[in-house]
Amino acid sequence: MLEKAAIIAGVIITTGVVLIGQLIFILVASAIGNLDDSYTFFNTYKQEIWYAMGFMTHATTMMVGGAITAFFAYDNAAVNAAIVGAMASCLSLAMSLTDSMLTWMSLFMVVLGMGFAVIGAMAWNRWSASQDNKEAA
Repeated sequence: MLEKAAIIAGVIITTGVVLIGQLIFILVASAIGNLDDSYTFFNTYKQEIWYAMGFMTHATTMMVGGAITAFFAYDNAAVNAAIVGAMASCLSLAMSLTDSMLTWMSLFMVVLGMGFAVIGAMAWNRWSASQDNKEAA
């Protein structure tokens, strides 16, 4: 069963977490971009480092969003988290589109956002169940 309150709260909070994650990403990426030429590793692999950091930021923020959605959802937390991951990823994608061009990679990131949100929801459910077991013992 879809829970509208969990989805709405999940999208709002996930969007905030995504914006904070993007801020941290931009600050770190600009610091790496401003390194002088003595740091040959960063200058050589700057683009790859930025892509890896962007991927990790997206994955982390979507997992946090999925966990938050699972906190609010009583049933079917994974389904609610997948919807939140898709909506938050699409919202993030809409804000970052240039020239209104969708690419396969951007669509892939939406699918990954759904997957990482589900992983976050499952992790929350597992952690929550372990806490309940500790209290029962």
